[in-house]
Amino acid sequence: MSKQTLAYIGHIFHQKTRSNQFFLDILQEKYEVDQFFYDPETEKLTIPGEKKSHYDVLVLYQMPMPVKQIDQLFQYTTGNYVPMYDGTGEFPDRFWIQYRNFNIINFSKTLHERLKNDGFSSYYIKYFPKPFEHFDWGRKDGVFEWQRVQSITFPRMEAMLKKLNIKQVHLHLTSDPGQRCPGPSARVKRQYRVTTSEWFRTKDEMLKKMEGNALYIAPRPTEGIGMSFLEAMAMGRCVIAPDRPTMNEYIVSGQNGILYDLESPEIRQKFDIPTIQHNAYQSICEGYRQWEQDKYQIIDWVQKKAVVDQKKLKRTERFSVWSKTLTIKDLLLVGLDFEGRYFVFGVIRIPGRVVHKIKNVLARRRKSA
Repeated sequence: MSKQTLAYIGHIFHQKTRSNQFFLDILQEKYEVDQFFYDPETEKLTIPGEKKSHYDVLVLYQMPMPVKQIDQLFQYTTGNYVPMYDGTGEFPDRFWIQYRNFNIINFSKTLHERLKNDGFSSYYIKYFPKPFEHFDWGRKDGVFEWQRVQSITFPRMEAMLKKLNIKQVHLHLTSDPGQRCPGPSARVKRQYRVTTSEWFRTKDEMLKKMEGNALYIAPRPTEGIGMSFLEAMAMGRCVIAPDRPTMNEYIVSGQNGILYDLESPEIRQKFDIPTIQHNAYQSICEGYRQWEQDKYQIIDWVQKKAVVDQKKLKRTERFSVWSKTLTIKDLLLVGLDFEGRYFVFGVIRIPGRVVHKIKNVLARRRKSA
């Protein structure tokens, strides 16, 4: 019996990084998968092979490709979107409405709960990597930091790290596009035992360097899944991370990691680093066993017809077509820029979920008036 067919649309970078392979492996157990790659900068789709006239299932992974564009290129029975919180977690309602007929498979509980509350057909699953079998626990006064974004660099973290009695620092100096993260200053080099890197020939080399330090700084303000910090936990690192998704969906501060306020990084208590390391490793071991049991639910979800809450979805649709500015008692002016981000007076960015709550409050007041 031939397999059902599935069109998989992923980020063009996945051709090189293969960070999506764990998800593809699940799909390929049941479906004959054709892969296509979307470039968000050019808004073009790469079709490496022959495209079928019709697919039983279509899966859009990570990339917020417009549904109108998808429907111009593909015919399919069921559509699915696998978003990442760091890419679309705070997008406004008007972005999500286009996926009303899709199943949305979330690796972030925060995003799942929001979309479920808005009436979408959302499913949630928690990913865990395979725990390392052998590793060194590392120096408890040593930290590994990959400086990827300007908001999480050693100078910003230093005061917090001093309270953890950090003496050894490794800085991996490879920034994300558009970010500038300077190397260590002369003062930092005098005060700490500092090593740096800009690239590793193999992943094993990077893991070996991480292994020498008990602590690991999560490199981004938010994550889609969080492969980097999860892998660090899987080898018994004490992860220090912003109190934001998806890090705060895995880490309980003081138990299996350390969470902090990104706007004001500080530590107000003492931590038992070896115990946190042990708990971090155990949480990955337990989570991995659960993931291995649960992951094949994805195969069932992608072939289901989207089941939405019509009442909630109508409410969301109504709010999504508001004009581009919203005035509340002539005091608060909220605007949408061309990327769908909310701003107060066009200057201060505020999360979309905050505006979403404001709209709900106003709607309830109008209804009761």
